[in-house]
Amino acid sequence: RHLLCEDTLKVLKKRMDQSKALLFVDSNNSRESDWCKYELNYFKSLGKPMYVITLKNIVEDCYSLTPFEDKWYYDIDYNNCNLY
Repeated sequence: RHLLCEDTLKVLKKRMDQSKALLFVDSNNSRESDWCKYELNYFKSLGKPMYVITLKNIVEDCYSLTPFEDKWYYDIDYNNCNLY
């Protein structure tokens, strides 16, 4: 994590720009991650489909994707968050 920088963010944004959809694995760690919140906000701004699966579902081998409609991560000022 000490290698994260502006170039890391540029690569992530480019990959999200190229992606057709986003799959979010919902866990305590992902909900606490500033990077995940940034990525969710950025992808939402692209207007592309977002889906969610819980870590519990993965552990239980129950793969059920649902549209990601929860907005707990939403931050109108996400571009100004301190990621590194």
